[in-house]
Amino acid sequence: MLIYDGAVNPLQPYRLYMKKLQILCNGQPQEVASGTTLARLLEDLTLPADSVVAEINKKIIDRDQYATLKLAQGDQVELIRFVGGG
Repeated sequence: MLIYDGAVNPLQPYRLYMKKLQILCNGQPQEVASGTTLARLLEDLTLPADSVVAEINKKIIDRDQYATLKLAQGDQVELIRFVGGG
């Protein structure tokens, strides 16, 4: 028999117990898991990284940093997507 004592339940996915961070994404509050990279945020939002310009705390981020740049508590993320048209 398994007894739950308030510790992490081995039967539940680990990510349910990960610390959450509060960020602003395009002016809207968003909660992400601690350790979330900019690339993962884009993936979660179903935005292709090659069509987005990202700015964090008013600094434009080079696309080659998306996979390694981890978001921090209170980050202000602006995502700009260019769309063609006439």
